[in-house]
Amino acid sequence: MSVHASPRPGDHSPDPVAVVLAGAGAFGRSLLARARALPWLRFVAVVEPDPAAAETARALLSDPSIPVIPSVEGLDREADVFVEATGDAEAAAGHALAALALGQHLVLVSKELDVMVGPELAARFAERGLVCTPVDGDQPSLLLQLVYWARTLGLEVLCAGKASEYDFVMDHGPVLNWRDRRVDGAALAASLAAGRALPAVNRLSSRHRAVAAAGLPRRTVADLCEMGVVANFAGLTPDRPDFHAPLAHPTELADLFQPASAGGLLGGSGRIDVFNALRRADEMSFAGGVFVTVATDDEATWSLLAEKGHVVSAGGGAALIANPRHLLGVEAPMNILRAARDGIGAIPGSPLPRVALVGLAVRDLAAGDTLEITDAHHHEIGALRGVLVPASEARDSLPYYACVRRRLARPVPAGQALRAADFDDEPPRRLTELLEAQSSRFEG
Repeated sequence: MSVHASPRPGDHSPDPVAVVLAGAGAFGRSLLARARALPWLRFVAVVEPDPAAAETARALLSDPSIPVIPSVEGLDREADVFVEATGDAEAAAGHALAALALGQHLVLVSKELDVMVGPELAARFAERGLVCTPVDGDQPSLLLQLVYWARTLGLEVLCAGKASEYDFVMDHGPVLNWRDRRVDGAALAASLAAGRALPAVNRLSSRHRAVAAAGLPRRTVADLCEMGVVANFAGLTPDRPDFHAPLAHPTELADLFQPASAGGLLGGSGRIDVFNALRRADEMSFAGGVFVTVATDDEATWSLLAEKGHVVSAGGGAALIANPRHLLGVEAPMNILRAARDGIGAIPGSPLPRVALVGLAVRDLAAGDTLEITDAHHHEIGALRGVLVPASEARDSLPYYACVRRRLARPVPAGQALRAADFDDEPPRRLTELLEAQSSRFEG
């Protein structure tokens, strides 16, 4: 369901594509590993300040002469594409500006930056005849392609979403497994066994109570961040600022992600959301994949497709179309190739600043508190809860990732959004520059 025909290196000039990679975390490492099998992709530098991660990157490079450096200082113009995968918004802002100054296309893996200033970056790169694109190995690009595909075919998108990162897996006992946690799964096993004898929305309350009692999360800020990127491109809106995020079997998605008037969760169509995949141990994982639910406007066609195994809602008004893959850097070379050889991004069009990811204090915060990342994998600030709101409602609020490593100048009560005036230290310079420029460019 790719928007563009998949280019083949043999169809183009034999000259390799020269790439700079910033960030040797999980995404960057998977890209480095895949590149060893691709003679048309040549790394000219890897930017990684962490010594341990830098050493891991060196071991993955096919050519030991490729420099692994701590910063972009001193980089020259020899690269065609810059891949930004640090996950650090301020560092990523600096890397994006460096790539622009060097005349390099930008493959923007760092959704933490994209959700805040993706529209400004896309506009700046386009003005220079360059590409700034989200990456196929992560959910925003894959979901946007699915949305574009559906709309091109005249299908009304009721909801677009993704699976949250970790499945809730039912095993014998019954035991619920989530990452390395094992808890009582009796309530969830009963709701799964009920099937369509009980409407899908009615199965959720007992599941969510069981998960909450076990202290297991149903939301991460990374989910909100990724869906914010999708909203800015596609014009979809969250039904609620923190999403419904149901604990659901994939076969229930068509029932759940349709308007409430048809028995679903949503207040209308054109929404974004996430779900937590609930499955048995012997079932295939959704693996962080993406989906759309679409309105079934032709009864005969969708009845036929239901017979062939497609998931259609109990009332017949909605259907599920899914792409259950999430391949990190394994798939990223496709974006690199399209940008360098064809000058195109993952999807047509450009994003607009439609939504904002802001942080609400999860408890009363005191003057002098410093807001740090406490979950390095999901890049979550422990003191804040993320919400995704219309950009017009967030003009007085500071974006979530603009609060990282900042010190509070005054108390902030629980539930209040963070604002620039709440801090007494220097704001992140490059990120602030981009935010201010974006506000000026798109005001009104």
